[in-house]
Amino acid sequence: RIKVIHKKNGGLSTARNAALDIMQGDYVGFVDSDDYIDLKMYEYLINYIIEYEADISICEFRKIYESNGEIQTDNPQIIQCLNNLQAMELLIGDEIIGSQPCNKLFKAELFENIRFPEGRVYEDIAIMHRVFSQASKVIRSSKMMYNYLIRGNSTSYSQSPQWGYNLYKAFSDRYDYIKDCFPLLEKIAENKLIGIALGMYIHLQKFPSNKEIQNWEKEISNQL
Repeated sequence: RIKVIHKKNGGLSTARNAALDIMQGDYVGFVDSDDYIDLKMYEYLINYIIEYEADISICEFRKIYESNGEIQTDNPQIIQCLNNLQAMELLIGDEIIGSQPCNKLFKAELFENIRFPEGRVYEDIAIMHRVFSQASKVIRSSKMMYNYLIRGNSTSYSQSPQWGYNLYKAFSDRYDYIKDCFPLLEKIAENKLIGIALGMYIHLQKFPSNKEIQNWEKEISNQL
């Protein structure tokens, strides 16, 4: 029932992809190495999928700040049953539903032809819209069950020039997909992309200029 994969450290995407390549079950979930989950998180999530005949179930994060030990207070529990377009709209808006896979449980078949891009950060933003696009029904619970440890030096908070460009690129790729496959949501995706592009262009100004950064600035400025 438990398979251990021994592999050279190649980053988050390679670890997730190695597991996806050998999985045999009906469902798949992800837990990052710094975090931990409530004891019954997956029991709740799989029951949501079964009860509502859904393809994806989602819970909320409980943020835990390493610097001061502060733990986020739990929410009142609310359950939403979303159709495909509703779930995509909330995902693209990137506020109520985020792209992180680790607070979600998926039917394994959704990843049959999808893998995380390797060698870049924000790999979850690069693919999650493709995963959600296949889901006919998504269940979202406001119950906090995934414990997310926030460290000052974690990948998501290490803001290098590459970090800024990768974030822009992930939302740019997402916009192209939404424009072609979900035209009703194009404006939402465009507004999100413009906001990210503006923020990342300003972010790149913090670093000494070189040819690579100049190319990134030109690509991003063309989007604005």
